[in-house]
Amino acid sequence: MQPLTLFHSEQFPIGRYADALRSASIAPQSLHSLDSLTPDGGALRVVLVDPSIVDGRSPRTLDAQTAVVGVGLAEQPSWLTDESAYFDLPEGPSEPMLLKALKHAYQFLYQKCRAETLQRQLREMSEVGIALSTERDHSALLRKILSKARELSRSDAGSLYLLDEGVLRWKLAQNDSVDVDFEERVLPITKKSRAGYVAMTGETLVIDDAYTPPVGAEYSINTSFDQENGYLTRSMLVFPMTNHAGEVIGVLQLINRKRPGTRAKLTAASVPDEVIPFDNEIVELMRSLAGQAAVAVENNLLYESIERLFEGFVTAAVTAIEQRDPTTSGHSFRVADLTVEMAKVVDFLDDGEYRNVRFSGDQIREIRYASLLHDFGKVGVREQVLVKEKKL
Repeated sequence: MQPLTLFHSEQFPIGRYADALRSASIAPQSLHSLDSLTPDGGALRVVLVDPSIVDGRSPRTLDAQTAVVGVGLAEQPSWLTDESAYFDLPEGPSEPMLLKALKHAYQFLYQKCRAETLQRQLREMSEVGIALSTERDHSALLRKILSKARELSRSDAGSLYLLDEGVLRWKLAQNDSVDVDFEERVLPITKKSRAGYVAMTGETLVIDDAYTPPVGAEYSINTSFDQENGYLTRSMLVFPMTNHAGEVIGVLQLINRKRPGTRAKLTAASVPDEVIPFDNEIVELMRSLAGQAAVAVENNLLYESIERLFEGFVTAAVTAIEQRDPTTSGHSFRVADLTVEMAKVVDFLDDGEYRNVRFSGDQIREIRYASLLHDFGKVGVREQVLVKEKKL
């Protein structure tokens, strides 16, 4: 659970409840006035409001992580909104009564924040699913999968692997703190590496300290990258990308989950303070993303296969047609190449009559196919004419 801070006025007899608050791991902090209350980085907190501090003054910030407990107030403060969490106590409450109210306030805030987090995650996952399903470029799709996984989990770095005919292809690596000079590699599928272990077993690895693997673990960490780049790998989450048939088609590896608000680049010295473990909530979220990613990758590969099949059909058809007239052989391919290059030139222009004309990758392919097949209509007409002449 997130830490709970209890704010109170300087006049409130907090010492009377010191032992009870300490036993409940609640840290009291005096507050000179309500308008001095400032945001606290998302930590859950409760404000005790008594007659000495209310005086009609309202806090500058009363966010979703803050609850109010009124003590000895004649009425509810006017500055509270319908969204505010408010609990009322009589003057001089007993220790059990105060602790009960504080625990209820804390539980209310936790459940409320939890519900808001789930709603945000569902919305983000929906947006990710839509983004992945519409991406046709295979390399761009893989980059998007890894980037979204790192974004949602606040991971500093990560890698993506795909299974391909009995080997593991290391397709992509990203790192916010270190410039990665990455080159695609082919790795054997063994349990000695974390990615290989997940690919073979289909299990999810949640590692709090990569340098201290669980006792009996068959996998290990290669520390050469850390040593060469002044980096430190600490928390890791390695999980399979599984398709609808339950088959592992790839592996995602996330490294160093950063604390909320951490923006600076990580170093070996800063990792212990800025990196936290991957919790169960993130693990479940990443499993959901991995399922969507696996479907998107398979659909993308199927789309590419259909594209290659169609390309082969068009090429074969055009070649067959052109063989009828050796003098113009290659004409359709030359027209297609010329037209595609013209389209690319137009797409590149930043001024002139065509400066606003742009072509997507799909549109370039459509232009190529249309160019290749531009004579098909003429061939059909010529065949009809020849048939009629023979009949006459």
